[in-house]
Amino acid sequence: MVRQEQRDILEEYRDDFGKHLDENEEEETDFTLLGRINRVFESIPAQLAKENKKFVFSMLEKKGRAEKYLTAIQWLADFGLVSFCHNLSNITDPLEGNKIDNVFKIYMQDSGLEIDLVTKIAGELALIEVKATTGNTKSADTVLKNPQYEVETCYKLSENNIGVKGNKITVPYYMASFLGG
Repeated sequence: MVRQEQRDILEEYRDDFGKHLDENEEEETDFTLLGRINRVFESIPAQLAKENKKFVFSMLEKKGRAEKYLTAIQWLADFGLVSFCHNLSNITDPLEGNKIDNVFKIYMQDSGLEIDLVTKIAGELALIEVKATTGNTKSADTVLKNPQYEVETCYKLSENNIGVKGNKITVPYYMASFLGG
């Protein structure tokens, strides 16, 4: 029953793709945009399942290019179904001037560092790594050791019990909602 409800929600999303209001406030569908939105939307699960979770336009079609699909991606972002995550040169870049505690996925192309999440907890920058198994936190270790990043703590969410080792705190999945609270 739950799975059917999920399918219905996805179908309702698809029904709205590509629609906009024309100058007379009449609903209109751009069928070229609709096709592109559907290709992007349908490719998201496969793109997220990859080890390297960067969005690859050539997975949409041979010789797929950003120029062709950016409008479709922006439409999905405006609709609230996708979020942009940009390559950064510094972990603090997305937090500059931030008045609320947002969470960001970080991938820094130059250094190859990949951090699951960065946020502010108790007013301080903190890393959050989510691990399916015990897993190592190589990128987190690099960030924690480097003062240029100004990060003091890493929270590792896993199926393990609570634990503290240096400035890394292991937290069971079920306690994730208590982080920062």
